[in-house]
Amino acid sequence: MTPEFTKYFDTEALTKAFSLDAVSDIARRNSEAYKAATQVVTEGATKLAQCSMEQVQNTMQVSAKAARDMSTAKGIEELMEKQNRFTQQAFEQTFAGFKTMADIARATSEQTSSILAKCWGEQTEAFAAAAKKQAATTPTAKK
Repeated sequence: MTPEFTKYFDTEALTKAFSLDAVSDIARRNSEAYKAATQVVTEGATKLAQCSMEQVQNTMQVSAKAARDMSTAKGIEELMEKQNRFTQQAFEQTFAGFKTMADIARATSEQTSSILAKCWGEQTEAFAAAAKKQAATTPTAKK
């Protein structure tokens, strides 16, 4: 299979078409971008975990307070009123917590995407420039 392929292309010239230094530099920048993106994701995951824990703690505190408050009700109407207030408060706090978590996830995603897109754009340009530079001095196809 390889001899069949090589009879149409000068594989030695193809390997010379890309500078090892340029490819190495591209790989290094790629690694640095992934490291930066991983750091952003790690920080985002930490913020999400903290937010989630705060939400659980807050829910427990509000629930305990609501239970104490409902235990002082002097009748079914007052109990239902207190329960309705608690339910609405719990819903609003939960919704706010989820919104905060969604904002953290969105910001993390945007930062990560920005880092990687910038790197990939720069790498594409660098790769194209290196290939053009080498191609100008090295023939790549057999006639």
